[in-house]
Amino acid sequence: MEFSLKDHILPLHHVGFIVKDIDRSLAFYTEKLGFEFYSRWTEPVEEVESGMCVPGASLELAQVTGYGCMLEFIRFATGEGSEEKFLSNHIGTGHVSFLVKDLPAVMEHLKSVGVEFCSEPVVLPNSSWVMFYDPDGIRVEIMEFYRNKGFEDR
Repeated sequence: MEFSLKDHILPLHHVGFIVKDIDRSLAFYTEKLGFEFYSRWTEPVEEVESGMCVPGASLELAQVTGYGCMLEFIRFATGEGSEEKFLSNHIGTGHVSFLVKDLPAVMEHLKSVGVEFCSEPVVLPNSSWVMFYDPDGIRVEIMEFYRNKGFEDR
């Protein structure tokens, strides 16, 4: 039988982000966005050097779960990187997106808990979306599809 990658890759496990302050990230995602704390640990140089390809690096990590996904926050305890912010069109820059019901109501709630949006909502015939940044500049999108068109139809 021929090898099929589709028989071996399982569903997405987590999405990881490099952050400056684990406590700040945990507070933002649990207190403002409603995620639940899952786990926190450290990884020593011996593991990180080979796995992350950063000589002399050690990590502190934490995970949160919610909305059908797991997010992982990674802080380099040694071998720290740059805090340079990237524009949305910087190659390699990504974002995480969540589907919502009633985008204006969700935006109103997030604003009430201190989330600052970086744009006004983009309103299209079948959907609307808007972006905000987490404390480390990670782009978070929330989007709503209308008339059951969009994600379910892919």
